[in-house]
Amino acid sequence: MQTLFLQLLKDRPGEEVRDPRQYLFRAAWNVLHNANLRALRERNRVVSWDNAGFEAYSEHLSVLWME
Repeated sequence: MQTLFLQLLKDRPGEEVRDPRQYLFRAAWNVLHNANLRALRERNRVVSWDNAGFEAYSEHLSVLWME
């Protein structure tokens, strides 16, 4: 809702809106569509990591927990 509100503030129409309800739903659809595209791109992004470094970090945290 906040994103939609900010989008409406930023992109004010140049002329009078004939159907405010349709305008609002279209703006909401655009916000949702952009969020879904961004989530899809993030899901398909490959993040590499070093297993040995992760294991060493987890062992270090375990020692700290025991102390």
